Amino acid sequence: MDEGVPPPPQPEGRIVRMDALPLSVWLVLIAFAVLQAILAAAQAYEHRRFARSRLRSIPACRPAGRVILFVPCRGRDVGIEENLSAFFEQDYADYEIRFLVESADDPVCRSIRRVAAKHPGLCTRIHFTGKAANCGQKVHNLIQGTAELPDDAKYLAFADSDAQPRPEWLRALVSRLDRDDVGAATGYRWFVPVRPTIPNLLATSINASMGMFLGSKNPNIVWGGSWAIQRRRFDELQIRQAWRHKLNDDLVVTSTLRRRRLRIEYEPACAVASPLDLSARQMVDFGRRQYLQGRLYLRRCWLIGLVLTTYSLGAFFAALAAPAMITAGGAAGPWLFACAAAIIYAGWVYRGFQRVRLAEELFPRHRRQLRAVRPLDLLGGPLTALVNWLIFASSAVGRRLVWRGIYYRLDPGGNVLQVRHQEGRPAVAADAPQETAAAAVEQVTAPAATA
Repeated sequence: MDEGVPPPPQPEGRIVRMDALPLSVWLVLIAFAVLQAILAAAQAYEHRRFARSRLRSIPACRPAGRVILFVPCRGRDVGIEENLSAFFEQDYADYEIRFLVESADDPVCRSIRRVAAKHPGLCTRIHFTGKAANCGQKVHNLIQGTAELPDDAKYLAFADSDAQPRPEWLRALVSRLDRDDVGAATGYRWFVPVRPTIPNLLATSINASMGMFLGSKNPNIVWGGSWAIQRRRFDELQIRQAWRHKLNDDLVVTSTLRRRRLRIEYEPACAVASPLDLSARQMVDFGRRQYLQGRLYLRRCWLIGLVLTTYSLGAFFAALAAPAMITAGGAAGPWLFACAAAIIYAGWVYRGFQRVRLAEELFPRHRRQLRAVRPLDLLGGPLTALVNWLIFASSAVGRRLVWRGIYYRLDPGGNVLQVRHQEGRPAVAADAPQETAAAAVEQVTAPAATA
């Protein structure tokens, strides 16, 4: 009588059926992470291919027109005199340098005068801009320094004092600005660790991995330590007005150019070496400051970056843990997750390999210092990704930061509410005028024809 009644399902069978849906979802998510790793590896290959192509084209870059080069300075950066010398040794026929400094008391002034004395034929000025009141000190320097431009200036170039550009840097930077669809041209920094400490190596590897996402057709961003724009475009876009009350210079320019649908041309020959020596605290503060500014001035890009970084890192560790969890649950197929973790890791290795080779091609003079980063670039992908994610995630909260010894408080739109200099008192109320008296100017050297 009971022969036609099917037996009740076994507990093991119920577990397998209940786990089928979550397991399928897990597989799909891991598959997308694998695809993301493959696409990132392809981008690394394309970046290096594009960089090598542009490096070969440097001899053909022969732009003409007067360039005003602005270099904001504060304090003595690592290797400051070697950095400054590189600006004086550009193989461009018609340019002058304007160093933008808060006050004559800044010790960088002695370095500027000492280096300029070795290059008496190049027009060199120091603009003493005073203290920022309701914007970033660098932004304040730029607003003051660009207030009065000569009529014959065709291009404006901008660089940071911690950069060491190659001799053809300025020529390559302005060579593509005459195209109607190009709003600005930019390079990028490549850290060179002075000492092979863990913070220096981590910062170098993380920063270089970010730079690999720039390219020929990518939605690039302007990097403030190496960029240029036509003077007429600078005026048309009202860049000085866009900088008002802002902490950041380059992301504000990026946002302005994107609203006008103008291209930002990335020029690999304008990647600059930047000597680096940070403590662990300084490394974290530096990274958080960069990401925090991204959140305030390019919120959509910041959010996409955080989501993708979280997803790829989480998928890797989930794929590592999945085989043990699935095996314990009695399901089959843990090797799929092991393979996925291996592919994601291989993507990190391949991207690191491309960075190592590119660094050798871009900066042969610094090959010895950069050699210390190779093991981390090639094998430490999960570690650098985890450290980067922790710093990235920390930028999701807060609107206070310290930059070169100056404390800033900002509103949700990135406007500076308060500036507190080292002596501890706010400079002025937040609604004080942005531009005060014109900056004092010291003529350091001048061309022989006009001296």
